[in-house]
Amino acid sequence: MRIGCCINSLDELTAAAAAGFDYAEVPTAALAAGEPDEAFEDNRRILLDSPLPVEVFYCFIPSALPLVGPSVDRDALRSYVRNALARAASVGARLFCFGSGRARRCPDGFPLDRAESQIADFLRLCAKEASPLGSTVGLEHLNPAEVNTVNTLGRAAELARDVGSPAIGVVADTYHMLSAGEALAAMADCADVLLHVHVAEPDRRPPGTGETDWAELARVLGRAGYRARVSCECLWDGPLTECGPRVADLLHTALGS
Repeated sequence: MRIGCCINSLDELTAAAAAGFDYAEVPTAALAAGEPDEAFEDNRRILLDSPLPVEVFYCFIPSALPLVGPSVDRDALRSYVRNALARAASVGARLFCFGSGRARRCPDGFPLDRAESQIADFLRLCAKEASPLGSTVGLEHLNPAEVNTVNTLGRAAELARDVGSPAIGVVADTYHMLSAGEALAAMADCADVLLHVHVAEPDRRPPGTGETDWAELARVLGRAGYRARVSCECLWDGPLTECGPRVADLLHTALGS
């Protein structure tokens, strides 16, 4: 099991490496996917020269590109997705976490079932663009306090299965599961589409600062046959150089990596 760290800025790559994480997960904004190629060049060099492999991108779609509602621009979305996937592949990363709560919020008065159908349509668009590159996109469930679509891991798995492409799966997040009252065991129920895992305590605290049973998570992931990546996505309670080593060690120990 590889243990990674979600960072907010490329400036944190060195600190994440020093903390003992195996890889970094960075915001998709670093790819400048809505801008011309030259806008990406500086970040491309940083990503390629990183002291820590950058293997995953999160916050896939910006709020300026709504995915649901009456004003979805599929051509703009296709262009953005195509650029993001290609630029990520150019630095060796082929996994995207699709949370993007603001982009997928169902507008007031818009039918929720229609909104989730639009999310499925977007996943089909992603599958078409990702498959030739060997890339994958994982739909992340977000708790109801953050967004009003796809609030459980189970629902995310249903949509991923409906798309029916190996390029599409789900991201399980312990913080959102705990917030929505969903048992960690649900991860084993979606083993067939589980692409990635995010971990944090309630309130997005760092692992080890709450009462989450990390041994239980290890057992659940074992039942799911999952041996890929687990990223810590939390609000640090101090500098990453100070807090990161403890969390990296806890997760490496708990998850048997």
